[in-house]
Amino acid sequence: MFIYEIERGDTLYNIAKSYNVSVDDIAKLNNIDPNETLVVGQAIVIPQDYIRYSVARGDSLYRIARRYGVSIDDILAVNPDITGTIIYPNQIINIPYNAISPRDVVVNAYMLPGISTESLNSALPYLDYISIFSYEVMPDGSLREVMDDRYIDIALNRGIKPLMVVTNINSNGFSSETAHQLFTNPTSTANFIQNVISVMNEKGYYGLNVDFEYLYPEDKDNYINFLRMLSTVLKQNGYILAVAVAPKESANQVGLLYEAHDYKMIGEVADIVIIMTYEWGYLYGEPQAISPANRIENVISYAVTDIPSDKILLGVSNYAYDWTLPYVSGTPAMYLSNMQALNLARNKGSFIMFDSKAQSPYFTYYNNGAKHIVWFEDVRSLLAKLNIVEKYNLLGISYWNINFAINPSGLLVSKNS
Repeated sequence: MFIYEIERGDTLYNIAKSYNVSVDDIAKLNNIDPNETLVVGQAIVIPQDYIRYSVARGDSLYRIARRYGVSIDDILAVNPDITGTIIYPNQIINIPYNAISPRDVVVNAYMLPGISTESLNSALPYLDYISIFSYEVMPDGSLREVMDDRYIDIALNRGIKPLMVVTNINSNGFSSETAHQLFTNPTSTANFIQNVISVMNEKGYYGLNVDFEYLYPEDKDNYINFLRMLSTVLKQNGYILAVAVAPKESANQVGLLYEAHDYKMIGEVADIVIIMTYEWGYLYGEPQAISPANRIENVISYAVTDIPSDKILLGVSNYAYDWTLPYVSGTPAMYLSNMQALNLARNKGSFIMFDSKAQSPYFTYYNNGAKHIVWFEDVRSLLAKLNIVEKYNLLGISYWNINFAINPSGLLVSKNS
């Protein structure tokens, strides 16, 4: 398989004919309607590893290799009938692409109750874990429950491990004070652990996923001690512990989001560490890539110095943001699915561009005279993240979230289909 970027005038029919594959195969692999107009700059996966090339007069293997960005050895490897480097006019040879292979990595995905059947079914074949968001903890250690029974049953029936997610969220968002009271009151901590074990035993969860954010910096040691106690009891009951952490680029990174997340200590306590490598471009922030590969690599290159690489799941965003320009501080972007973003580009006649540094696609359009910019994710940006997983020998990836349908485009291995 290889990635192809749509050019002006391209149709699925012409692309399929050029690469000797069927329209249906391309459409199915990329989850696109074969009747829809393609968007210039759109990236799709072609289920073919080489093209057939008719040698022209004056051609040499060197010239052909240079033209297609491959080596002479690459060409010879898929043309065993070529003797030496001698080719002839009208000879048909195979030209390989720098092919992409499906990645067999561990995949977790967060989901929110109320997810559509379509979105859930689009993700299930690729998942090892599903994290159902979320049980909200109270200062006294009690839990606000989630309607999760149906999703646990579906996961277990498909051989997917369900993880119970607990957060320090209240009506105003993530609460530093709620977490502080939970960590520092022994009765609250004991109540919390007892309540968690009770829910997990009753409902058939495989493990616990702790997502405590915006903790007071002075609670760093309290949080680690809390996780140690929690981990001990979980292991005694046969459960695993996953912990979500902010995307830090150094051990001493300052800020309420980062300081209490001690990578080294959390890496020692947790079985899985989910690094939330997204939201550089965020709802109330300036327009930019949501999950820029260069920033993600900065995080991971630091993370593997403090956390065993085979415990790390790299966070993958599964959504888009649409900002109005010029950006006005505090003005929220519009939240879209990646498919909605692509449809918007099609409807507005936009060209999709690709930021080579961030490894992220984007486009602009006008609405009622106002300029907009949309950053989203596609097969190229997913491949960039998978390449980081491979480079640093990470455990795998973690989607936030699958309430929008995901489209791995052949880059992930189906686990249970």
